[in-house]
Amino acid sequence: MIPFVLMFLCVAADPATTQPALQPIDLRESVYLAKYSLHVTVASDGAVRSVRTMGNEIETHAGMLRPAQVNELRSQFANWDKWKTSYAGVADARETSLRYGTRTVTGSDLPREIQAICSRIQLLAQSLPEVNTQNPAENSN
Repeated sequence: MIPFVLMFLCVAADPATTQPALQPIDLRESVYLAKYSLHVTVASDGAVRSVRTMGNEIETHAGMLRPAQVNELRSQFANWDKWKTSYAGVADARETSLRYGTRTVTGSDLPREIQAICSRIQLLAQSLPEVNTQNPAENSN
């Protein structure tokens, strides 16, 4: 009986089992005048899909994050509730929308901490295999 209780206590104290799950992430960025847009989604299980449009070029990446990367992302959102939901900026600037779970933060003048999260999400997505790159003009022949 004692070994079972000790084993149960060790499993119950495992920090990996006590951390909250990664919430779904939806990152969108756009610069209207530059014809640039980015849409990255990260599912709770670490599945990522990224579509970047630059003019007529479309680049798509998809894949799975490693458990360490999922944990890193989850930790970056630890204080997510402290941020305002909207940050004003200048006209025609890069507009960003970042949703974590059910809460969305938008704006063109985001705090550095949120900008860092957005940059990390983009880098993780770019590191995944490219699944489709196309130039719509090439397909119009």
